[in-house]
Amino acid sequence: MRGLIRTVLTLLVGVAVGAAGVYFGIPSVIHARAVAAAEVKLKPKPFSAATAAVVTEGPIESNLADAGHYASVTLSFQVSSSALAAAGGTVAASGAAGTGSALLDGRIDNLVTDVLRSTTYGQLQNSGGVSALKASITTVLQSVFGPGTIGAVYFSKLITQ
Repeated sequence: MRGLIRTVLTLLVGVAVGAAGVYFGIPSVIHARAVAAAEVKLKPKPFSAATAAVVTEGPIESNLADAGHYASVTLSFQVSSSALAAAGGTVAASGAAGTGSALLDGRIDNLVTDVLRSTTYGQLQNSGGVSALKASITTVLQSVFGPGTIGAVYFSKLITQ
């Protein structure tokens, strides 16, 4: 009888210790990870070209703001690795396209399409038109990844018609 009581008592103490570990331990780990992710999103590390990830999006095709004109772009940009991770992307292998997240890629494609749809053919043909387009795209990328997290934006393909 004494052996049975010891076994039951040991089992109850083990369950109590395990429950206390779950109750006090796991939520704090989850909370710590959530706080760290929020901190990266709210206070991303400043952009550093040495640690930045290169993301290639495209081709992105859209009509321009004026009727009868069209643009197709493939763009590459540098983004802070921590900001990319906080937005749900992953650092892709060399030569891989996209952010590693279909949802994030779709969001970027939609935002770039919106920029193209608000740009006229004449604006692109003017001196500095492509630079203005890059600046607009940089602004929308910073709305996704946070201010100060985007480096250079390059067009590997820019076709207008």
